[in-house]
Amino acid sequence: MDDEWTTRFGARLRRNEPMSRHTTFGIGGPADVLVDVETPAELRDVLRHARETGVPVHVIGRGANVLVSDEGIRGIVLRLTGGFRTLDFDVASSTVEAGAGVPLGLLVDESCRRGFFDFCWAVGIPGTVGGAVVCNAGSWGHAIGRFVDEIRLVTPDGQDVILDGDVVDFGYRGTTMAVAGAVVTGVRLGLGRLASEGHDAGRLKAKYLSEKRRTQPLDVPSAGSVFKNPQGEAAGALIDRAGCKGLRAGGAVVSEKHANFIVNESGATATDVLELVEVVRERVGDRFGVELTLELRLL
Repeated sequence: MDDEWTTRFGARLRRNEPMSRHTTFGIGGPADVLVDVETPAELRDVLRHARETGVPVHVIGRGANVLVSDEGIRGIVLRLTGGFRTLDFDVASSTVEAGAGVPLGLLVDESCRRGFFDFCWAVGIPGTVGGAVVCNAGSWGHAIGRFVDEIRLVTPDGQDVILDGDVVDFGYRGTTMAVAGAVVTGVRLGLGRLASEGHDAGRLKAKYLSEKRRTQPLDVPSAGSVFKNPQGEAAGALIDRAGCKGLRAGGAVVSEKHANFIVNESGATATDVLELVEVVRERVGDRFGVELTLELRLL
């Protein structure tokens, strides 16, 4: 991207930007270009430019659920800010229009404040609404995909597309859409209220958060769950039973609190994390004959 783009975006365009500043892991080398786009027009223009020049594009949201290489990211890293961070509740229809850049925690808080309980389970998940939809984020047996009524996208050639939630394939920790390479810009989500007045959405949220704090290392930098749960098994339980808790590589450690978390205890590198990933995979494979699959996205 030349000086014209720098003039257009100003401080919202950064070159050779350390991704350790923009990931929940606190890990990652420099991105060639990091751009915060605030409007659909800006997003369309950047995507068209990338397509015309053959430059790869990566959307990172708040940098959760990703491990960025120590060598960094080639191409353009996009974050959806500004107008992509709006929430518009329609109490009458029990729906909310949420921009893809909205922090998931804000959706949880604002839903509960209005008496809607459907996203209490998502408290403590550090990503954005868009990222949650793309990876069909879930917890406590819930996943966001079942609440999606409609998804708004921008295609790689800059076209706006709206998909009905019923035509989107929400799988376990992944979403398949008919438009390859499109960027999710917003969603409409259905909401529900608690059936009994004896229950309070805020209290339910607090209960979920208390349990997550008890069982997950929320106070240490991480990317969340490292591995997907194999069919009928919990990855964390397998890793624990394989004796992996506390394993260390450099500044990266398999959490003592939850074995499916690798935490950045002290200046960990992506190389440290990947070394632990391989050790854990090998131990679980040798002990149980199970091949663990990464939930973590590698960039």
